[in-house]
Amino acid sequence: MAASLPWLYSYAAERQPWREREVLRPVVPVAIVGPAGAAAPRVGLVDTGAENVLAAAWLADIIGLDLTHNVDTALIGIGGQTAEVAFAEVEVRLLSPDIGSEVVSWRCDVGFVPGWEAPFAM
Repeated sequence: MAASLPWLYSYAAERQPWREREVLRPVVPVAIVGPAGAAAPRVGLVDTGAENVLAAAWLADIIGLDLTHNVDTALIGIGGQTAEVAFAEVEVRLLSPDIGSEVVSWRCDVGFVPGWEAPFAM
């Protein structure tokens, strides 16, 4: 059994105009690593009900990942819409809340979403 992380993360307030209120979202600092190295840390939304790890397609460019070769694609539902997403195996790094030197990392398939317009890059 894996040890629990000793870190506590904050929530980010996201304004939802159609509801006329803010919603608190659990977020973490994350980075992904590809052939060209690691992208700068970004804010990632924690979605415990998600079936996939998703990221903006522009992050693939930053890490030197060619999404036209050796990737799987799938149509998946995102925010009430359908998108064709390219999946590739990369290293995901979860950073400590203060973005210090502590990191937990693992390799997994990440779906890169073209035209990502969410407030969070992952």
